[in-house]
Amino acid sequence: MNETIKTILSKRSIRAYKQEQIKDENLQLILNAGLFAPSAMNQQSWHFTAVQNKETLQKINQVAKGIILKSGNARLEEMAPSHKVLRGQREAPCVIFILVRKYKCN
Repeated sequence: MNETIKTILSKRSIRAYKQEQIKDENLQLILNAGLFAPSAMNQQSWHFTAVQNKETLQKINQVAKGIILKSGNARLEEMAPSHKVLRGQREAPCVIFILVRKYKCN
Protein backbone atom coordinates (compact mmCIF):
# COMPACT_ATOMS: atom_id res chain seq x y z
CA MET A 1 0.00 0.00 0.00
CA ASN A 2 1.17 3.54 -0.78
CA GLU A 3 2.83 5.24 2.25
CA THR A 4 0.61 8.32 1.90
CA ILE A 5 -2.54 6.19 1.98
CA LYS A 6 -1.20 4.29 5.01
CA THR A 7 -0.61 7.57 6.81
CA ILE A 8 -4.10 8.88 6.01
CA LEU A 9 -5.76 5.63 7.11
CA SER A 10 -3.80 5.49 10.36
CA LYS A 11 -4.48 9.12 11.35
CA ARG A 12 -5.95 9.61 14.82
CA SER A 13 -7.32 12.62 16.63
CA ILE A 14 -5.51 13.29 19.88
CA ARG A 15 -7.36 14.74 22.87
CA ALA A 16 -4.66 14.44 25.55
CA TYR A 17 -1.25 16.05 25.27
CA LYS A 18 2.07 15.84 27.01
CA GLN A 19 3.03 19.14 28.58
CA GLU A 20 6.48 19.08 26.99
CA GLN A 21 7.00 21.49 24.12
CA ILE A 22 7.54 20.18 20.60
CA LYS A 23 11.18 20.29 19.50
CA ASP A 24 12.01 23.29 17.31
CA GLU A 25 13.25 21.11 14.44
CA ASN A 26 9.99 19.10 14.46
CA LEU A 27 7.86 22.25 14.54
CA GLN A 28 9.85 23.71 11.64
CA LEU A 29 9.40 20.47 9.67
CA ILE A 30 5.61 20.59 10.20
CA LEU A 31 5.43 24.26 9.17
CA ASN A 32 7.55 23.61 6.06
CA ALA A 33 5.30 20.69 5.08
CA GLY A 34 2.33 23.06 5.29
CA LEU A 35 4.08 25.59 3.06
CA PHE A 36 4.53 22.92 0.39
CA ALA A 37 0.91 21.74 0.47
CA PRO A 38 -0.90 22.19 -2.85
CA SER A 39 -3.32 25.06 -3.27
CA ALA A 40 -5.82 26.13 -5.90
CA MET A 41 -4.07 27.99 -8.71
CA ASN A 42 -0.93 27.89 -6.55
CA GLN A 43 -2.31 30.81 -4.54
CA GLN A 44 -0.72 29.62 -1.28
CA SER A 45 -2.96 32.11 0.47
CA TRP A 46 -2.21 30.80 3.96
CA HIS A 47 -0.12 31.96 6.85
CA PHE A 48 0.91 29.72 9.73
CA THR A 49 1.33 31.00 13.27
CA ALA A 50 2.64 28.66 15.95
CA VAL A 51 1.83 29.74 19.49
CA GLN A 52 3.70 28.07 22.34
CA ASN A 53 3.25 30.61 25.12
CA LYS A 54 0.79 29.22 27.68
CA GLU A 55 -0.56 32.64 28.73
CA THR A 56 -1.13 33.67 25.11
CA LEU A 57 -2.95 30.41 24.40
CA GLN A 58 -5.14 30.95 27.48
CA LYS A 59 -6.07 34.45 26.25
CA ILE A 60 -6.86 33.15 22.75
CA ASN A 61 -9.07 30.44 24.23
CA GLN A 62 -10.93 32.94 26.42
CA VAL A 63 -11.67 35.13 23.40
CA ALA A 64 -12.68 32.12 21.29
CA LYS A 65 -14.99 30.85 24.02
CA GLY A 66 -16.65 34.27 24.22
CA ILE A 67 -17.22 34.26 20.46
CA ILE A 68 -18.66 30.74 20.62
CA LEU A 69 -21.04 31.75 23.42
CA LYS A 70 -22.40 34.51 21.16
CA SER A 71 -22.32 32.45 17.94
CA GLY A 72 -26.02 31.70 17.64
CA ASN A 73 -25.16 27.99 17.36
CA ALA A 74 -27.17 26.43 20.18
CA ARG A 75 -25.11 23.23 20.31
CA LEU A 76 -21.80 25.09 20.58
CA GLU A 77 -23.21 27.57 23.08
CA GLU A 78 -24.43 24.65 25.21
CA MET A 79 -21.04 22.91 25.11
CA ALA A 80 -18.88 25.97 25.79
CA PRO A 81 -19.40 26.23 29.60
CA SER A 82 -18.48 22.56 30.06
CA HIS A 83 -15.16 23.11 28.28
CA LYS A 84 -15.99 20.48 25.64
CA VAL A 85 -15.40 23.13 22.99
CA LEU A 86 -11.75 23.99 22.36
CA ARG A 87 -10.60 21.24 24.73
CA GLY A 88 -7.66 20.26 22.54
CA GLN A 89 -6.51 23.81 21.99
CA ARG A 90 -6.82 24.57 25.70
CA GLU A 91 -4.53 21.73 26.74
CA ALA A 92 -2.01 21.57 23.90
CA PRO A 93 1.40 23.17 24.61
CA CYS A 94 1.66 24.30 20.97
CA VAL A 95 -1.14 25.33 18.62
CA ILE A 96 -0.63 26.11 14.94
CA PHE A 97 -3.17 28.56 13.57
CA ILE A 98 -3.73 28.54 9.82
CA LEU A 99 -4.95 31.87 8.49
CA VAL A 100 -6.16 32.14 4.91
CA ARG A 101 -6.56 35.24 2.78
CA LYS A 102 -9.98 35.56 1.25
CA TYR A 103 -9.74 34.72 -2.43
CA LYS A 104 -12.27 35.95 -4.93
CA CYS A 105 -12.77 33.88 -8.09
CA ASN A 106 -13.52 35.81 -11.27
